[in-house]
This record gives sequence, structure tokens and C-alpha cells, in this order.
Amino acid sequence: TAEMLVAQSYDQQHRRWMQERNEDLLASLLLGSQPPHRVMEEARRAGLKPDQNRTPVLVEITRPEQLGAVRSWLLQRNPAGWCIAVHDTCLAWCPTIAVDESLRLQIETQGLSVERVAIGPATSEPGVLREAMVQLSDLAAYGREQMPALNWLLLSEHRIPAALWRYRHDAGIQELISPYARLQQKDSNGQLLKTLRTW
Repeated sequence: TAEMLVAQSYDQQHRRWMQERNEDLLASLLLGSQPPHRVMEEARRAGLKPDQNRTPVLVEITRPEQLGAVRSWLLQRNPAGWCIAVHDTCLAWCPTIAVDESLRLQIETQGLSVERVAIGPATSEPGVLREAMVQLSDLAAYGREQMPALNWLLLSEHRIPAALWRYRHDAGIQELISPYARLQQKDSNGQLLKTLRTW
């Protein structure tokens, strides 16, 4: 019995260590500053399958205490997917399955509240996945400030404003958007901006 208890304790510690190691690897792949190819081989050895096609998704939740429950639900929905905490109310999720707008409603039927979901295009390249996560973070910040009522954001629909959002206070960007500002001043009924958005 003592041997079984020691073995069980060792297994639990090993599983915890493996989980922490995998989370560190995923954080390096998705959020880290070093080139992803440095951790690719280690991720392959750990069985994380970094070459699989994945969809980058940023899930912002309302209450920090629900972070673990939302993460568990997302991993249950797609066990091959990756899911790590970005901060106490935000998860980076990279499932190997298609994601549609029903995701937010499905999470909410579990009694969990989601504030915003930002989704990028699927890719099998970790470097592109990391760039998409940066863009999704900018998109979520843009949505929070400019479109607070919109809680489902597609990067494909808001790529330009998301790209500009990070640098919105830079002098170069102000100069770049000056034609737009002039157009806005002359557009009394909103038709010019509507035409520009449609184009």
C-alpha cells in the first residue's frame, strides 16, 4: 500500500510537471518573444502537434473566477486544441476544429459569461499563429473601445483598424489618416463614409 501511495504521488507530481511544462511551451509558441522554431522541436516531443491546422481565438470573460471553468470547457470541446491564460480574464485558444458564432452561446449555456470573442484565420504555422494572437489582442482592444456592443469579432472583417489601433497615437498614423479625417468633416449625412466602408 505504501509503495502504491508513493507511486501515485509521483505520478501526480509528474503529471503536474508535464502540464506546467506544456503550458510554458504553449506560452512560448503563442505569446513569447523568441522565434517559435526554437520551441517547435520540444513541442513535437511533448506531443503538442505544433504542425496541425489551428484557428486562433481570443476569449475574454467577464469574471476572473470563471477562467478555469471556461478553459476546461474549451479543452473538453477540443482535447487536441491549445488553451492558455493570457491574463486573469482572457484565454488564447487554438482549436483544431472550426469555430463559429455559436461558441459564445454554447459557453453561456454552461452558466459562464463571455464578454468578447475575437477569431482569426486558421493556419498550421506557429509563427503565423503567434502574429494572429497579437492582431487578435489589438482587435479585442479596438472592439472594446470602438464597438463595445459587438462581442463576436472576426479579424478578416476588421484587419485594418486592428492593425492601426496599436499605433493610433503615433504621429505617422495621424498623418496617414488625415485624408479620412477631412472626409469625415465634409460628410454631413454619412454617405461618404458608408461608401468608403463598402468599398
